[in-house]
Amino acid sequence: MVTGDELSPKVSAADIGDLTRAVAAFGAPRRGVFVACDGRDFTGAGSSGSATIQAAGSTAGLRLGQQVTGPGVQAGSYIAALTGPGGSPANTVTLSKPLNATNASATFCAIRDYTLIRGVADGRYEQVALVRYTGAPGGYGLNQLRAWSIGLPMTTVGTATGAGMTSSGTWTAITGQPNPEKGGAFQGRYIYATAWGAYREWTTGTTTGVGMRVCFANNGGLTLVSIDGDKTRANRLPTAQDMVDSALYPASILVANGGNLAPTDRVINHYNTLADDEVMYDLRLVLADDLSSGSHVVRATAVGATPTGAGAPGRSYITGFGAVSAAAITDPAVALYTSDWLTHFKVGSAYEYAIEQRTGPSGTWTWLGNIHGYETQRSLALRVDGVETDPVPGTVVQAANEITLVRDSWMRHPDLDAGTVVCDALTTYRCDRDGLTVDPVLTWRVAVSIRNGYFGMCPVNSANNVNGRMDRAALLRTPTVIELVGGADTYRGFSRSQAAWLWSSTGRVAALARMLDIDGYTEGWAHSTVGTRVQDRGTGSPPTSKVYFPWVTQDAPNRDVAAGEAKRGTFRLTARFAAAGINSAMAEL
Repeated sequence: MVTGDELSPKVSAADIGDLTRAVAAFGAPRRGVFVACDGRDFTGAGSSGSATIQAAGSTAGLRLGQQVTGPGVQAGSYIAALTGPGGSPANTVTLSKPLNATNASATFCAIRDYTLIRGVADGRYEQVALVRYTGAPGGYGLNQLRAWSIGLPMTTVGTATGAGMTSSGTWTAITGQPNPEKGGAFQGRYIYATAWGAYREWTTGTTTGVGMRVCFANNGGLTLVSIDGDKTRANRLPTAQDMVDSALYPASILVANGGNLAPTDRVINHYNTLADDEVMYDLRLVLADDLSSGSHVVRATAVGATPTGAGAPGRSYITGFGAVSAAAITDPAVALYTSDWLTHFKVGSAYEYAIEQRTGPSGTWTWLGNIHGYETQRSLALRVDGVETDPVPGTVVQAANEITLVRDSWMRHPDLDAGTVVCDALTTYRCDRDGLTVDPVLTWRVAVSIRNGYFGMCPVNSANNVNGRMDRAALLRTPTVIELVGGADTYRGFSRSQAAWLWSSTGRVAALARMLDIDGYTEGWAHSTVGTRVQDRGTGSPPTSKVYFPWVTQDAPNRDVAAGEAKRGTFRLTARFAAAGINSAMAEL
């Protein structure tokens, strides 16, 4: 529910009623709050209990930002202390652990990615991934929000190289761990094929839904998926026509143009054009979630298609198969397979702050923060119901009330020397039954001028990854539903509003975004003349519509910030799932 301290004085009684209905439509979950900790232990420290690693460009097993706690936490936690700038070499980090009875034999915890989870409806869970990313400009890196989805619990009951598979064609098996730092393939192995017609087939036990574990990489291609002989039955996958319409693959993949795929065939796209830092060796996907209860035959066939702009046919990757499970997600045998995307990990867009700033009247305007780069993480601390916790890689931690991650980082500007910090950032992520609250506080060490900046954004891009693009939106204080037609960077709605929601007219998921203190955040709208924005963006791969909460924009005067000045912008993200379709419920708000 909405509380008084979250509402600015300019919100009317009618606004409160609209927002209350919007929040109520997203519903309180019936299940708890979890954090999944994905990664591996680092043992390179030896008996000394400490290790020094390079901040940027390192090939070590543990890199800057993968520590789980910061200075001054409880005994037994891992401590991160920055030795640079000015260290040898510059920008190194030293990790150490107190050698006491509690952890004298413990290994360093090099958890790479965190997934915040909360129950929603119909056995589904909302997942928001805090992924380690170093591909941004400036050579720095940090954990940041990169993917948002709805997951379905499944047990992995078939592995790519295990028994019980029917195989045809040439498949190459990789059984060594491909990259331990990045989590690696399921059970350290995967298979791939590049020639059309090679397939792996698996017969399930009794289940109502099936999934696959796959790899995404820059040499990936397409896999055709059939269930019980029906090439259209994998209803949670995109079609071959979707791949063509999105320009990810040429029209030559279709039968009408000499290819091997019908337009309605369901496919997995393994092609990943992001930096090597985001190669995905174990992406879990739901193929279908509405099957009749019983045994089903799943066949994965290599297509041998060449992605647009690639030089050779892409690989079809398989690491395992899954089936719907009745067990709890805290069971180590159970994993969440993605059934519906809100934001796919491929999207090149940030959720959190990005500030375009310069440090002098003739300086270079540069975007700083998160995916825009020039930001280095110093520590990341996990708290479960307020208690500092050292998680175990590969586990799921459950809280009674809330999970909190606190990220400490700093930003530099390319116009200044590497030893000058422009801004300190402390960001708190709180996952509870209301959704995910993101609470960033930026404090500038030097004076800057800002011409564009936001602290919160909500990107959605389900078009190429699941049925139904996010093509509808609504804003508090805007009376009509906004239709997102896929324009090229077109702003379709403006409102001096604290809330907006987006949904798919043909799909099952919706997203609600709220800037809790909108008038305080925008400083009485002195630096933002248009208010909360809904961006209808049909460009990009995949196309990504967004909600922006601007703080400073180019259509208003620059915002000059003095050294020592701090700025806060707290926003909330919440997902809604409706198995029968979401359009009616959202359109009636």
